[in-house]
Amino acid sequence: MTQRIGEWSRESATVAQQDFAAVLESSVGGVHGPYLPWIERPELGARIHHLLDYIRFESPLPRRLRMIATLVCVRHWGAAYAWGVQVPLALAAGLPPAVVEAIAAGRRPEFADGDDSAAYAVCSELLERRSLSDEVYRAAVERLGREVITELVATVGHFCIVSLTLLAFDVQPRHVVSPPLSTTAT
Repeated sequence: MTQRIGEWSRESATVAQQDFAAVLESSVGGVHGPYLPWIERPELGARIHHLLDYIRFESPLPRRLRMIATLVCVRHWGAAYAWGVQVPLALAAGLPPAVVEAIAAGRRPEFADGDDSAAYAVCSELLERRSLSDEVYRAAVERLGREVITELVATVGHFCIVSLTLLAFDVQPRHVVSPPLSTTAT
């Protein structure tokens, strides 16, 4: 729920909004989260949702790397709604709870897998520094390849849109997950 938008109502919706709502009902279970503001601009919302479908179902990026990129981005912005949605997905994708807990607290996790570590380095440095150092870039290209870096950057970009939308429209989490998102650590 959000104080700035409220619940969506089909009765006052345009045909385009109703069509987009039908897509959302079949794919994400309805109009909630960032879709609340996007339903007001269904042409925009549909395009953003199409990118999410690519990221979730078509991207060659391994799920655990996608979830690292997602959690790092959502944590960076402090988007509690997205955190609540993504943590269960990250755990189901095989990310260890200790990794999720470290990201939640704003700490660099201890990774058992070098690919995970390289993905984290790319995503966290890109968000924190607003650039990617030559050292991190070269190490990631060597470890993951440019194609994977491209997918990681697109995933971070998508979740920046999601996070900023949630923050701008004050969309509150539907439920709290463990670990909770810390807003004090940097």
